[in-house]
Amino acid sequence: MLNAQLEGDYTVGGGNPDFADIGHAVSTLQYQGITGPVRFLVRPGNYSGFTVFTYMNATDQDTVTIQAENEIASSVIIEGRITLNGTTRLKLHKLTLTDQDNSTYAKLSLINTNHCLISHCEITNPSGVNYGTDEAMVKISAPWEGALLKLTFSHCLIHSPEKTIHHSGRKSNLYFNNCSIYGQLSTLTISYIKIILNQCNLTFTQDNLLNVITAMNDCVVSTVNVPYALLIDGQLTGNTFNCNIDCDSWLIHNNTFNENFVSSQVTIPVRIFGNTFEKEFQTIFTHSAHLAGNSFFGPCRINADNYRIWNNFFYSSVLFTHGGGHWIAHNNFHRNSTLDLLYADATIYNNNLGKLYMLYPSYDQLYNNNFVCGNPDSVSFPGKNPSFYDPAYTNESNDLHATNPALIRKASRLFPLYSIDIDSTARRDIPSIGANEICLDLITDTVRIKCADSLCLDLCMEDFGGYYWTPSDLFPSGDSRPVVYPAGDVMVYL
Repeated sequence: MLNAQLEGDYTVGGGNPDFADIGHAVSTLQYQGITGPVRFLVRPGNYSGFTVFTYMNATDQDTVTIQAENEIASSVIIEGRITLNGTTRLKLHKLTLTDQDNSTYAKLSLINTNHCLISHCEITNPSGVNYGTDEAMVKISAPWEGALLKLTFSHCLIHSPEKTIHHSGRKSNLYFNNCSIYGQLSTLTISYIKIILNQCNLTFTQDNLLNVITAMNDCVVSTVNVPYALLIDGQLTGNTFNCNIDCDSWLIHNNTFNENFVSSQVTIPVRIFGNTFEKEFQTIFTHSAHLAGNSFFGPCRINADNYRIWNNFFYSSVLFTHGGGHWIAHNNFHRNSTLDLLYADATIYNNNLGKLYMLYPSYDQLYNNNFVCGNPDSVSFPGKNPSFYDPAYTNESNDLHATNPALIRKASRLFPLYSIDIDSTARRDIPSIGANEICLDLITDTVRIKCADSLCLDLCMEDFGGYYWTPSDLFPSGDSRPVVYPAGDVMVYL
């Protein structure tokens, strides 16, 4: 066997093995090389650390795997340092990598590795407090020049109280998929490795992840023993945050923030789309942001310029303390909320508004809004073309979808930026007032409309063939949205 290149499965440890230990197997691998895929099947026991460099004759299809033979990670315990240096297409699978107390060097050191996979492994250190500068339990070193390398952790448990993962270098993409990570992530200040976290459970014992994470998708994030908000950047999509967040991200999409959120001094336009903010939301000098499709359950405070705010649900008050050039359109506000523009300038139209306060109101900047209170006498400055209907929200506690057909086709003509509503439904050429398009239900709707108003019988049907309105002289258009113009206050039964 010592004179032949490796291919196929080899046992390590236990009774009558091909190799007595992992170190012997790895030495043979590097000395002889391979002619095809190789698996080292490690039997239960405790093993020493090892180092893997490059090996001969590996092709793009050949992978070397070191794994527990019985596929139980806890049965194979590797103590001491594991180093992969310049290694390509190597997989560590279902192993336990445990470090000793008071260790000062990395348990797993990955240097210029490419297309390597660490899967279903447990990597732990019970203390993790004695690592030196630029060291951590998992240390990843990428090259500064040359080809872009790739390294993936999948379904791993990576736990250390401090200095859990440290990375440096430039030319590498690092992926964590379905991992549980506890502790701290750090980076060399001038490092440019791309770190992408997908569907991970993350618990941090630090408050600063700035310039560490490139993208985070579908993760659950918490902090432990951290007195401040977690400072984070990168693209955030589909995550749940159970801690206060200080966010420097430019793309924040479909996340749930269960604690306070602040975005401060981001220098590029921020896109905040489809999120749920359970508590306070605040932006500070994050200019030219777009907020669309969000649900804000806590108070909002905006101190910046040139915001575009549309298709949102606001359950609490919104305060603009600064800035000009804001556009606030097609939002649904709770009846008890207040839109307060203290020293800010904004154009406000096509919204369902609760209470409104503008220090310097203007008819040119306030038009086509519906005031949820339903009482014109309680609105000091309604602007042009106001309406005063109860929007009949689905549930005022947790669902501000408007359902009142009196709001159909009452907004101003469609603006391209607002071409879809909060549910991604295409808006009509003349949309409904508010965040969502409303369709008429002939079976259940009973609508009271006000004198000199109109009711659009829009069924939101794409194909009206085979249907007709009668009498035909009352509905000459024959399409799905004729309009009724009563002579006075009427009740329309449909």
